[in-house]
Amino acid sequence: MRISLVSFVASLAVTATAQTQTTSLAANRDNTLYLSTTGALSNALGSRMFCGNTGAINGGQTRRALVAFDLASVPRGSTIVTATLTLNMVMGSVAGQAVTLHRVAASWGEGTSLALGGQGGGTASTNGDATWIHRSFPNQQWASAGGDFAATASASTTVTTLGSQSWSSTALATDVQSWLDNPGQNFGWMIRTVEAGLSTAIAFDTRETATPANAPRLTITYTPPPARVVSSGTGCAQGGPGPLTLAAIGLPQVPNPNFGFTASGGPTNGFGVFALALDLSPVPLPLNASCFLYINPLTFLLSLPSPPPATPLPFPVPAGPNLFGLSLALQAVYVDPATLQLASSNALVITLGQ
Repeated sequence: MRISLVSFVASLAVTATAQTQTTSLAANRDNTLYLSTTGALSNALGSRMFCGNTGAINGGQTRRALVAFDLASVPRGSTIVTATLTLNMVMGSVAGQAVTLHRVAASWGEGTSLALGGQGGGTASTNGDATWIHRSFPNQQWASAGGDFAATASASTTVTTLGSQSWSSTALATDVQSWLDNPGQNFGWMIRTVEAGLSTAIAFDTRETATPANAPRLTITYTPPPARVVSSGTGCAQGGPGPLTLAAIGLPQVPNPNFGFTASGGPTNGFGVFALALDLSPVPLPLNASCFLYINPLTFLLSLPSPPPATPLPFPVPAGPNLFGLSLALQAVYVDPATLQLASSNALVITLGQ
């Protein structure tokens, strides 16, 4: 079955687009660090996470919560405008107490530990759990006991009553932007509150709560990446009057029904295809002495018969917020009818955007 370039792109569209997008993300990990010199305590799958100090009955032990979010649904290349973390406070007898968010500096785990009762005492750590001394129990440790995190808070809010609490700041948005640009550094936030004295402990619902509406949420407003076309490499003439050259018509904006391509030059009376891949080849691949394949054959998607030289190849970009940031590499490859050798164009890397 032949797949057209138009239907290939259209199949990715889902809904109409907007200039600025807002998305609400559920946490993909959360846990509590319970003060323990051996890292014996955790609560990966509990419905509560804790910060602050317990009461005298527990010896005033410190707790620190961890929460992280997967940003894969936000298009790479977007600009984060605002970020707001929302948590539901379910325990705490404090009034006017500050709770701060600190960017975590190392990866951490969520095993299978599940504390019972009020969960404030935690339970035995299991493999993969974050603990007071472990990033991942039992072998990977934090550089510093109590977790590795930025000393300066990214955001702070003062809690006065139980219920929904939110944190938002420029620094919080900067954290999210950094994680979007560098996914391998996305370790989420540590949640802290007063760690001096007794009975400052606060509990929040986790992603395992029986009430999904009370689970941690990260609401992000962002501007999708701009549409752009970047040319790479140089085409070859292969006996024609000039190099085979691929050019874009307009910009790949979402949506743009008039976007497309033209190919000019190359071998006289040549015929060929437009080849589409996800990216460029790390190293250009020679087709002959002067012609190269610039797109990556390992990420090849499809090829389409090329129209006659200088005849536009339509590439209408439909509406769909999931298209923002999609990057594709396109190259024309012709056959010289006189020599039956291949001629290639420059490659165009197109990024769909606004």
